[in-house]
Amino acid sequence: MTVNSGGSSLFSPQCLLEFAGTVRLLNPQPTQGPSMNLHEYQSKKIFAAYGIPVPAGEPASTPKEAMAVAGRLGGPVWVVKAQVHAGGRGKAGGVKIVKSAAEVGTAAAHLLGQRLVTPQTGAGGLPIHQVYVESG
Repeated sequence: MTVNSGGSSLFSPQCLLEFAGTVRLLNPQPTQGPSMNLHEYQSKKIFAAYGIPVPAGEPASTPKEAMAVAGRLGGPVWVVKAQVHAGGRGKAGGVKIVKSAAEVGTAAAHLLGQRLVTPQTGAGGLPIHQVYVESG
């Protein structure tokens, strides 16, 4: 179990309460009890708070926001990732590597509002409401 400098563990109730605004508790299978689903950007925010190195990135809800994030991050390459609670996003087309801020906007426009279908989502897929733009 990881302990931060304040002495509380990474998975302590205090830590989870701190991030309650960025996580949503779900109970998909009542027999298993509550579980927590985090988007990639939420997990990376927690990792960074505890000093775990993560690539720079920010979520975006529109192509314009995604392009602005790319501008703030700088660099020659970005990765635009669909934020859905499912694995296999890359194989399903939910991860795009791009080389200009304009391409970041195009990739975000292509993903946002679509449904991503992976082996974990079933045939109906999951809607993409946000993308995560990350330095590549």
